[in-house]
Amino acid sequence: MPKSKQELRLQLRATRSSIPRTKGDQAAASLCTNASQLPYFNSANRVALYWAHDDEISTMPLIHSILEQGKECFLPVLLIDPHQKLAFASYTRETPLIKNRYDIPEPELTFSSIIRLVDLDIIFVPLVGFDNSGRRLGRGGGYYDATFAELHKSKTNKWPKLVGLSYDCQQIDEVPADIWDWQLDAVVTESDVFNFRSSTS
Repeated sequence: MPKSKQELRLQLRATRSSIPRTKGDQAAASLCTNASQLPYFNSANRVALYWAHDDEISTMPLIHSILEQGKECFLPVLLIDPHQKLAFASYTRETPLIKNRYDIPEPELTFSSIIRLVDLDIIFVPLVGFDNSGRRLGRGGGYYDATFAELHKSKTNKWPKLVGLSYDCQQIDEVPADIWDWQLDAVVTESDVFNFRSSTS
């Protein structure tokens, strides 16, 4: 009998949490190098990331690399919204951070500017698991699903690339799909880059 999303989350979180700190640091550095191999990474100017949480692979090497390359960096901010949406606020090393209700640091909006989703070039997203079709098993809150639903309402054909960041061990045979799920353009792990869409622009 196939496992439910919640069963898979519990299994994959346990696997992820067993990774030693030293190995996790090495994996994060390798992931940063691999992310630069994405076909659209060099041309991207506005990049959204997130603050790693709950034993997720660290995004700090990638955040630092993006800032060092002069790209604009944005981090998600939880909105007080009945539809559980995110905004993406500008981030630099000087940006004040505050912790949201999940204890995750996010830019203080007073000191940051919000960018429209369609103006981002790449959005790196967290995940608990992924499969060979580019389906993402998320954290379970539905925030990214609700946020990206707005892209379907936009009148532009220019969408940001949606790229998951993950440890190798988070790849599974099949993520159970719901009608509101969306496909990732790629997933980057510490040892590989999985491109699920052929477009390079």
